[in-house]
Amino acid sequence: MNLSEAIRLGTMLTSQAFRVVFTGDGACAWGAALLAVGATPERAVRSAARSRWPWAFAVSVNCPSCERSRLVCEVIAHLNDDHRWTREEIGAWVGEIEPVDAQLPEDVPNQRWQAPTSTTAAGWSND
Repeated sequence: MNLSEAIRLGTMLTSQAFRVVFTGDGACAWGAALLAVGATPERAVRSAARSRWPWAFAVSVNCPSCERSRLVCEVIAHLNDDHRWTREEIGAWVGEIEPVDAQLPEDVPNQRWQAPTSTTAAGWSND
């Protein structure tokens, strides 16, 4: 599942939370995405997010509200916590910037995300 889809789906599961991933019956944009793919508050959520959507931890973008440059993973939290965007708005924005091939097919084993270099494009590679 793409990150944008997971955020949008997760918004149907909880109310929005701020400055925490999970709290009571709430979740931030990242928490919503993680709940949508079966992660629970008890699991190591950062590693779950990094393993499912590694591009978000490797790509820098400008915040669509204030233009500050950060990693996508940081902008998602920043939009949720500082600009108070709805998770639906965050999911729509992520859908505009996420790579087309950003989601590893669940039935393809032994692949990993390769960050772009000066000679290669970002994408999945076989191990």
